[in-house]
Formats: sequence, structure tokens, C-alpha cells
Amino acid sequence: MLLTKEQIAVRQLDAAIRLLFDAGDVVSVHTLAAAAAEVFQDLLGSKDIESWKNRAVKANPHLEEAEVHRILTTAQNFFKHADRDPEATITFEETDNDMIIMLAIAEYLELLQDRNKNQTDTEMLSIPMSVFQFWFFAKRDDDPEIAPELQAIAKDLFPGLKDQPRFEQMALGSAFLCEREAD
Repeated sequence: MLLTKEQIAVRQLDAAIRLLFDAGDVVSVHTLAAAAAEVFQDLLGSKDIESWKNRAVKANPHLEEAEVHRILTTAQNFFKHADRDPEATITFEETDNDMIIMLAIAEYLELLQDRNKNQTDTEMLSIPMSVFQFWFFAKRDDDPEIAPELQAIAKDLFPGLKDQPRFEQMALGSAFLCEREAD
């Protein structure tokens, strides 16, 4: 099997989304999504396109760049390494996975937009990424950073999602993803 870095990252991210919606292991979800985000960030860097991670550094001028990176990658690094702290523990919120998946999707969208800018046939997000994005927006229907038209679509696709307990939110995401992939 011959795979590009981008194809691998897409597969990792899609697997993380499916795992999240199916209430799979939260550490595995985070590890897969963070790995995908990192590959997308590297690919953006190779094209001299600013990543969302680098925008986070600029959005926090009161912090050193290394400190912002440390904050953004604490769980990711903890899950991968034990060389400096073999007895350490971490408190991890499973909802942090939602943010790392959205970050990875945002990075991938940047890549797609760059590639699609001069083409008539445009590439789009995968089905799991598209479903996750609208699921995420439906949970944050009061977020001013989300375009109103996207919020409206998300509310139509996932009515009342925000008011459901997390296990139900994930079950609804899983059901909708299965339905879309079956089409």
C-alpha cells in the first residue's frame, strides 16, 4: 500500500472521529487526532501556510511560544512519552478531544483550500470530518466564531444536541455518521 502523509493523517483523523462517536478509548482518540493535526501542520508549513497552532501562538502574545506549544501538546506528549516522567499522572478531560479534532479539521481545511483555489473540481472534507464539524457546531450554537449559516445547518442536522448528555450527543453523532456513510 502506497500512502502519502496527507492520506495517513486523513485516515487517522477519520478513525479518531469514529472512535469518539462510538465511545471508544479517549486516549486513543486523542493520540490519533493529535498525530493527524501534527501532520497537517507540517504539510501547511511546507507550503508556507500558517497553521492554526501558530495562530494560537500569535493570539497569546503574553506567553512564550514554547509555553503555548506546551499547553497545546501536554496530553499528546504525555500519551506518547515516559522517558522523563515514568511515574507521572495526568488529569484528562475527554471533551478535550473535541477541540483537538476540530483543530485537525481546521488544519486540513487550510490544505484543501490551498489546493482547491485554482481548480474547478474541488476536494472536500471526508464524511466523518463533515459530520463531526456540524456535530461540534450544534453543541456550540451560541459561539460567535461560528458562521450563522453553519450554525443553522448544524441545528437542523442535530436539533437539541446541546441540551443532551454527552453519551447521547456521541450516540447521535455515531448514528448520523453511519447514516451518511451508508448513503
